[in-house]
Amino acid sequence: MAFRHHFLSRLGHFLSSRLLVSAPGIYSSLIYNRFLRPYGTHHPGICFAPTVIRMAHNSICRIGVFYDGSYFTYARRYFFFNRKLGWLNFPAFHYLLESFVGEREQHFSTFRVVYAAWYQGLFTSVHATEEQLKFQRNLDQDLIHAGIELKYEPMSQSQEEKGVDVAMAIDALAVALQGRIDVAVLVTGDGDFVPLARALMNQGIRVVSAYFEYEDEADRSFINERLRNACNYALSITALEKDPHQQSMFRDLFRQSNKQNGLDVRLKAVR
Repeated sequence: MAFRHHFLSRLGHFLSSRLLVSAPGIYSSLIYNRFLRPYGTHHPGICFAPTVIRMAHNSICRIGVFYDGSYFTYARRYFFFNRKLGWLNFPAFHYLLESFVGEREQHFSTFRVVYAAWYQGLFTSVHATEEQLKFQRNLDQDLIHAGIELKYEPMSQSQEEKGVDVAMAIDALAVALQGRIDVAVLVTGDGDFVPLARALMNQGIRVVSAYFEYEDEADRSFINERLRNACNYALSITALEKDPHQQSMFRDLFRQSNKQNGLDVRLKAVR
């Protein structure tokens, strides 16, 4: 009898702290009906289960955002220099992701970016100009203020950016396995992240691919078709501009600078 009491107490604690918090409402109800209800809610180890079920059904949806830094940087420069729209603003971008996920994961009541990280190769400053170093410092400041963790990988001046995709995949899987997120947003168009998307989905994480599509004489961005098909949802940021219902949200993604004209001249060397 003592063993049964201990077992049920531990079972109730485990389900409430691990499974019910992250399971969608229908699965939470299934867990409760199958494993807990037969023993009665009067049991001290499981008396709070119905409350936890209701919380799970209307709980916060935890979103993790994983930035392919080089991919996003090219898009920021394109919109600033080529389109003259301003700098892509990270808090506004996160709000867009929360709204997008909220329209599709409706069994949650609240949607928040709870984890965000930036992955990019960091080259030596041997040949960097003063303006390039200022540009990098301003980017770091923007990321820090937005609550985005900096995950730079050191690179030598002679090599291309390598190993960043592996670092991003390892970190994303670690966060998923720790049970810290419900939805993962991969901000990239690189088809090398297809295995990551599938691995996250195997862990019960819904995956969003957020990407840019543009092309002009000097710049081009797209998403690999295999990556788009591998994810649960796909969000084309540039497509929002053509949608009459989303145009205002698209414009809100950009931060205008009081010194934008001066920056336009000084930062051309950074491109």
